[in-house]
Amino acid sequence: MDRRPQGIPVSRSPDSPATAVASRPRLSAWWRALRPHQWSKNLLVFVPAVAAHRYGDPATMLAALAMFIAMGLAASAIYLVNDITDRDADRRHARKRLRPFASGELRPAAGAGAASVLLAFATALAVAVLPVAAVAALAAYVALALGYSFLLKRWLAVDVAVLAFLYVLRVLAGGAAIGVEVSPWLLALSFALFASLALAKRYAELAESPHAAAGRLPGRGYERAHLGWLRTAGLACAVASALIIALYAASLAGSRYYSQPAWLYALAPIVLAWLARVWMRAGDGRMHDDPVVDSATDPFGLAIVAVGIATFVAAL
Repeated sequence: MDRRPQGIPVSRSPDSPATAVASRPRLSAWWRALRPHQWSKNLLVFVPAVAAHRYGDPATMLAALAMFIAMGLAASAIYLVNDITDRDADRRHARKRLRPFASGELRPAAGAGAASVLLAFATALAVAVLPVAAVAALAAYVALALGYSFLLKRWLAVDVAVLAFLYVLRVLAGGAAIGVEVSPWLLALSFALFASLALAKRYAELAESPHAAAGRLPGRGYERAHLGWLRTAGLACAVASALIIALYAASLAGSRYYSQPAWLYALAPIVLAWLARVWMRAGDGRMHDDPVVDSATDPFGLAIVAVGIATFVAAL
């Protein structure tokens, strides 16, 4: 009878069928570490093309697509770096302890090498096909994201502002890629909206962390006592987002660029309802670690987004 403990791999030659089976978890670990589903955040690079009503121009959309791919490669590289630097704190988290670097599935050295390759490809693509301003925006994104991974995420409130500005940089990069100056209205809305989401992310992490009651949230500068101001600041940013939309709809800029600008007024309560939904899920413990990912799996939240998109299209 074979008395080898279950779950311990049997040593075989490199050419045996078992080797191919054993490699599957490794590929799965890389897939999870690279987080390709997070590339959805980089759809923000297309927003300037839509806002400038240039979504029907093939050259514009191809440039935006190149920026999307470059930002995606860079984002995956940053996720690798962030998970490597965060692996000790992640091991004390209920879900994050299963991440490939925290669990030991992947080696930090291998992750660092993969991150370097991804950043090299992202840079090469941007330099080859995009304007200098777009390359500079990509470089600023990478520099700020690396600063976040190594230092800024540990500073109270600063980390949230940086997360929000990283979203704004995606919008700026999209505008730079197609040679369009991004409207101050769009920049203000982007910062307020994504600041609310960043605050919700930190609120959800802090509320469920067993370590926050006795001390600080691992790897961050937050304590349980900060839950109140996180919620207050997050809801204030949500209200600011709706107010910015309403003010834009009332402005001359809104009436010039949209055939039915009155529809834009309806976007204000729709966005507010969506952010309220995000905060409700953060408050009752149902939120995924990332509010954007959580919203993509929330049927009610997706319905609100669909209504918002339909309303925006009606305003065009």
